[in-house]
Amino acid sequence: MKIFIDTGDVAVIKQLYKKYRFDGVTTNPRLLARIQGKPIEILQEIRRAIPTEAELHVQVVSLQAEEMIKEAEHILKVLGSDVHIKVPVSEQGYRVIRHLAEKKVSVTATTIFQPMQALLAAESGATSVAPYVRQISNKSSDGVVVAKEIQRLLDVNGYQTELLAAAFESVHQVAEIAGFGAKSVTVAPEILMEMLINSFTENAVKGFYEEFKSSFNQENMLQ
Repeated sequence: MKIFIDTGDVAVIKQLYKKYRFDGVTTNPRLLARIQGKPIEILQEIRRAIPTEAELHVQVVSLQAEEMIKEAEHILKVLGSDVHIKVPVSEQGYRVIRHLAEKKVSVTATTIFQPMQALLAAESGATSVAPYVRQISNKSSDGVVVAKEIQRLLDVNGYQTELLAAAFESVHQVAEIAGFGAKSVTVAPEILMEMLINSFTENAVKGFYEEFKSSFNQENMLQ
């Protein structure tokens, strides 16, 4: 399963990459708005900070299809043709998804709140579909259940489109998503840190170390 960092903070991205080799970074307008600087320059810095093979997902902001397409073209020109363009599944967005897919651009359909939106995006050629787990749970239904239904629909209809679940509230939700075969998730830094560092594990490791040191009067196996 691919695991992406969901942030626009370059310093946080660099810190997390020191701990684990993630599959890339996803951003959105709200995440970028929290960072000082010009959006495109922030994205360029992110692109430089992650491995060349890592994916970068960048969302268009405009409301009209023609403007979204112009944005996408500019993003691809500045950041590279391998960038995944995030397009909301709005009325205008489906046109953009199909247009970009026909141009062989990798498209992540985003702001998904119900399964049929994901299915329509897949039919339009989206590379991945991103339901918002937390927001779905807050607004209408169980976000994990909706994501599971999206995965089922993609599988039963034979689409190559991947589920890219987003906006988790807990590590447990990420595990639930992984449990039914999701291909990818994007997770906020604070939850990623909970996944990477468990206090019970850290205490157990420290206990092993202390007992070994006390018994053998040495700190490692090098003596």
